[in-house]
Amino acid sequence: MPKKKVLIFTYYWPPAGGAGVQRWLKFTKYLHDFNIEPIIITVDEKQASYAQIDESLNLEVKENQRIIKTNSFEPLNIFSFFAGKKNVPYAGFANVNKKTTMQTISRFIRGNFFIPDPRKGWNRYALNKAELLIKEENIDTIITTGPPHSTHLIGLKLKKKYDLKWICDMRDPWTDIYYYKDLLHIPFVKKMDANLEKKVLTECDKIVTVSSGLKNIFAHKSEKITLDKIHIIPNGYDESDFKMSLYKKNETLTIAYVGTMAEIYEPTPFFDAFERSLQNGIPLELKLVGKVSPPILEALRNRSWSKDVNIVGQVTHDAAIQHMQSADILLLLIPNTKDSKGILTGKFFEYLAAMKPILAHGPKNGDIDDILKQTKAGELFGYDDSDGMKNKIDSLYKEYFLNQTPFQSQNIESYSRQNLSQNLSKIILSL
Repeated sequence: MPKKKVLIFTYYWPPAGGAGVQRWLKFTKYLHDFNIEPIIITVDEKQASYAQIDESLNLEVKENQRIIKTNSFEPLNIFSFFAGKKNVPYAGFANVNKKTTMQTISRFIRGNFFIPDPRKGWNRYALNKAELLIKEENIDTIITTGPPHSTHLIGLKLKKKYDLKWICDMRDPWTDIYYYKDLLHIPFVKKMDANLEKKVLTECDKIVTVSSGLKNIFAHKSEKITLDKIHIIPNGYDESDFKMSLYKKNETLTIAYVGTMAEIYEPTPFFDAFERSLQNGIPLELKLVGKVSPPILEALRNRSWSKDVNIVGQVTHDAAIQHMQSADILLLLIPNTKDSKGILTGKFFEYLAAMKPILAHGPKNGDIDDILKQTKAGELFGYDDSDGMKNKIDSLYKEYFLNQTPFQSQNIESYSRQNLSQNLSKIILSL
């Protein structure tokens, strides 16, 4: 039986780095095993405006994977040339000092002149390539994944013109994203953006998203969107990335945070807990792997224990996993926003696979809290519960670090990339 050909539109593809690349890089790796032939349409990296580059991810692309790269018009590249790259906001504004005039102007331009986002200049090039493939190879199913949510406008046009089956993969919220207010939209632009989101969600055949919280957000965008239209396929971990443990006993209890840390993550309660555990005589090191916003870095420098902070910066995906596996505790911070219960980050599942206790700071009874309880992989503490985090650090030090007791979680297999790809294949083949 021939494999079903599916066109997948993703702006982020290797050598782009960051969590957004992982989802479809891993899906396409395993969809071949389930009678699906994914064909990737993406942007030529020479013209893309990527915030992060990770050349090592090219090694994870299957040899027989069909990838079509197109030209693009990238206003962010032009803007960064004149304003400087540091003034181009990205990744939840982790690179932004919002108090500066240039950053305010940058956010206003981003929010009001590029709807839904500045990457929409890629769309017309992707559409031209797609139309040729659809006609030549009789493709009847497409998938768009966002952010950038402008990618979904490709699906909207192709659906209207060819009446294809269209799956819309919403990795993050659109108008409900936690930094949306920082884009400084004027009212009629904000309404225009909301209308685009609603049109995409109502016109596609299926919506795939990563958590029950996001499913609830999208279901309430229109009465035409029924719950059975929305499928939850979370991000996951690839077993092949975790073949062996790299753990060696650390001299001090090492707590690692891997990923972007923007101001909205509000790490102060954890910093206070860390400080009090240090004062109790527990030898600690805090390792920050990834982009950290300037105000947080400044706050850390003003702490008396700043010498106990190891700021690693951005690293490749392989290196990030090594840092996870070599830590004693993995710190997870969830932004304190209206819909924070639905936030389910990609790195969380790699934290699960690293088999280290997870210390989470976020909303109780949200998606991450539920999975932590189900897997016994760690504990989540409320936004104001600095005492709880401090006590947990102390108990993990005694229970696991001093005694070298192996940490055990359970029931994480359902979050493997292979199992999740099989679930996705069933949705694709059901259309």
